[in-house]
Amino acid sequence: MKGRRYIYLLAAAAAVAAAMVLPGTASAANPACGSTIATNLTLSGNMDCSAYAGDALTIGAAGITVNLNGYTLTAMSGHEAINNYNGCTGSVGCNNFTIANGTISGGSYGIDSEGGSSDPVSGTTVNGVKLVGQTSTAIYLEYIQNSSIMGNTVTQTANNGEEAIYDEYGTSNVIQGNTLTGYTDANSNSGYGIYFYYTAGDVVYGNTVKAWGSYGLYDDSYSAGITVSSNVFGGNDYGMYLDDEESGWTISGNYVKNSSSEGMYQYDSDLMTWTGNVFSSNGDEGFYFYNSDYPGTLTITNNTSRFNGSDGFYLDGFDFLSNYDYPESHSVWSGNTALRNSGYGFDTYESMNDTFTYNTAQGNTDSGFYFDYPTHFTVNNNTAKYNTNEGFDFEDTYVPYNLLSVANNSAMYNSDYGFYADYYPVTGSGNTGGGTNSTGDCFLVSGCS
Repeated sequence: MKGRRYIYLLAAAAAVAAAMVLPGTASAANPACGSTIATNLTLSGNMDCSAYAGDALTIGAAGITVNLNGYTLTAMSGHEAINNYNGCTGSVGCNNFTIANGTISGGSYGIDSEGGSSDPVSGTTVNGVKLVGQTSTAIYLEYIQNSSIMGNTVTQTANNGEEAIYDEYGTSNVIQGNTLTGYTDANSNSGYGIYFYYTAGDVVYGNTVKAWGSYGLYDDSYSAGITVSSNVFGGNDYGMYLDDEESGWTISGNYVKNSSSEGMYQYDSDLMTWTGNVFSSNGDEGFYFYNSDYPGTLTITNNTSRFNGSDGFYLDGFDFLSNYDYPESHSVWSGNTALRNSGYGFDTYESMNDTFTYNTAQGNTDSGFYFDYPTHFTVNNNTAKYNTNEGFDFEDTYVPYNLLSVANNSAMYNSDYGFYADYYPVTGSGNTGGGTNSTGDCFLVSGCS
């Protein structure tokens, strides 16, 4: 009995030792570089494909998740780290592809996910990925819809990289909580933080884009219905640049600072709403609007433009008399503040049917409000004070460039006139200077005291 018991104990000990080294308790080995992935993948260690002259991994089935598992996937320059553009039916990417939780280093594209014009791809998710040193684009999306790019970081370590996030022909994608950092300063990169082209319905929320070359956010053409809110754009050349015929955007609660050029540049857009944004310490204008051949209906409320190197707000509406198809610009300005800018607080040129109410221009180094050819403007209940030139300056107000209403405005402690009209009288009512302006309260503006 004693011998048999001893044998049982030896067998039990051997079983315990064997259990401790069972193969099933270790992660599977990483696939070979160049593999097409048809099942979910979790990396078991760093995967270095920097010497492989091809795409590191190709997604080959719908519903695949690649969990980087805290490790780094490295790709050769000129190739993709993750290819999701020709591995599924129809030579397009696969639906419901997810990549998360790790680092992608190098490659021309970090993550490339593409559909086609007749077969867009849905459900691309990029979550918690750090992308470093791509020579072209970190995250590239084309004909992608209902997708999510969230909580990622893109960092460039030298003068490389064209776009951090590129969305072309996308629909209803969410770009949220990403940190996109260029190399040192705006002059060291020449690319784009977030780039759109013919995109519709995207949401851009809570991102930080800094020192990313030319543009923090750039739209090339024709994107519609984009929501841009609660983002920080800092140290770019332009904070936001909307280049051609955008429509129906809502831009709110963003902070755009330290751009070397304009904080925001908008060209030929319509039905745009700007609310509660702060544009601060940019090298040129805080807000710059230019419309030459597009309706230019704008709603601009409760924004602050301060400490900029030129005007706080500038609008060039183009000459409606020479552009009968698109009389410009039908803008509503309400509750905005232009503070201590090195130029005009509010500066408009050849705009039409604009309404200015309850705006404040304070401490600017030229006039608080400068209106040149203010065609059919309504200017009521605004305040201009402590500006270096006039409080309100009305230029070229003859017919047909005539004002509709100038009423109940206040101009105080300005270094020239409170209210000034150049050559052509302006009819107003209830406007007050209170005897505080250096040269005088009123010049060729009636209804003024």
